[in-house]
Amino acid sequence: MPRLSLKIGMAMIVLGLLTYALSGGAHLTALIPSFFGILIATLGWIALKNPAASRHAMHGAILLSLLAVLGGARVFGALGGGLNLAVISQLGMLGLGLALLIPGIQSFIRARQKGSV
Repeated sequence: MPRLSLKIGMAMIVLGLLTYALSGGAHLTALIPSFFGILIATLGWIALKNPAASRHAMHGAILLSLLAVLGGARVFGALGGGLNLAVISQLGMLGLGLALLIPGIQSFIRARQKGSV
């Protein structure tokens, strides 16, 4: 999970930077995926470097991915306005958030079943 968190975090950083650049730097909100990505990647790095903190770091990363999914889900209310850069960015946040959230929940379930929680 820590490596997946790093990859998803980096992808979110790239998504935010690309969206910001393509918007001509007009909207700071285009960087929101990057802020999430920085936090998620940092938590993944912490989990890799400090196994004692891994469980806490991964819980934090999964919580952030849930928030990313909820924020990205706002796109369904905006789809009526057509496909634009903001909609594409929100879809990206939604997809990347789910790409971390689903395996994270599955990992937590497996850990609980093993009794390692």
